[in-house]
Amino acid sequence: MEAEQQIPSLEEAAGRYFRDGSERARGEAVTAAFGLIRYYAKLYGGSCDREDLFQTGCLAVLKALDGYDPNRSVRFTTYASHCIMGEI
Repeated sequence: MEAEQQIPSLEEAAGRYFRDGSERARGEAVTAAFGLIRYYAKLYGGSCDREDLFQTGCLAVLKALDGYDPNRSVRFTTYASHCIMGEI
């Protein structure tokens, strides 16, 4: 029986992306952010289409990955949350 594949935390996935810069790590970081995106889509979405808001949130995470400076003393999750809220 295959072991279940664990989704890493957003911090772990983003850290992996910042270390190696691969497209796979980038995709894993977006996947790890799905719960956070859904949370903000539900919280701030009002009567808007949740799927549209989810896609917007995914784009926000991609922008956050491009704009984040790992040398600053702020967690990526905090930075990404603000980016998601701003886009939604």
